[in-house]
Amino acid sequence: MSEYISSFNDIFKAVICHFDFKVKSVGDDTIFLIGNGYQLEFTMWRETVELRFCVVKSNTEVLIYDVGNFIVTYMTNEDRCIDDIIIPKEKSTVYIRNVKSLNYFLNALKHHFPSMLAGQMNWLDSYEKSEWYSQPRIEKRKV
Repeated sequence: MSEYISSFNDIFKAVICHFDFKVKSVGDDTIFLIGNGYQLEFTMWRETVELRFCVVKSNTEVLIYDVGNFIVTYMTNEDRCIDDIIIPKEKSTVYIRNVKSLNYFLNALKHHFPSMLAGQMNWLDSYEKSEWYSQPRIEKRKV
């Protein structure tokens, strides 16, 4: 189970409730927000948080869009303004940086891509035209 799961649940609590997401932790570094037919996959690395939008194609296949850098290009100073009280002080620098990044992604999703949170694809045209576009790929995994 991810060491980030508690902070993740605190950060995304309102979104989890609003969209009726299920939360699933896989390994030490990946957490999914699971909606009806789609998933938002957050992977915490040493230097960054990666975000992927996954369309469930079957019980064993997902179509994956790497949208993290695309979303970052829409982030504003307002999105990066977070309350320091939510940042655990006793954790490592890497942990704190990743928790801040999760907050930034939450704010950017709420402010600029609420449709992505809802599982809609109306952001896809902008993504395909962006410098961060990469061909989506099919991944075999149990959904």
